[in-house]
Amino acid sequence: AGRQGDWLDCACFARLAYSCMPGLRVTVDGEDVVAWCTAGCFIGLPLETGVHQIVLQPRLSPVRRVLLGVGLLPLVAAGAASVVECRHQRRQD
Repeated sequence: AGRQGDWLDCACFARLAYSCMPGLRVTVDGEDVVAWCTAGCFIGLPLETGVHQIVLQPRLSPVRRVLLGVGLLPLVAAGAASVVECRHQRRQD
């Protein structure tokens, strides 16, 4: 539910003030479009005549998902070690 845009009276290219990044899904009126990086790493995309709804959906690439999981492993291990240590100290008291 974004704001309604202005009517385009001819086909054009739009340069969005959002950074171009890998894994970004761009849709225009509910359909995937191929966007490209313009100068300054902004998003560029073609638009036809009319009023359009543009949606940007950032997604994690498969590599970033794996790295996120690997990065969470030490946190989980530290939490488990803390629980084990607490239980061990309770038994000694």
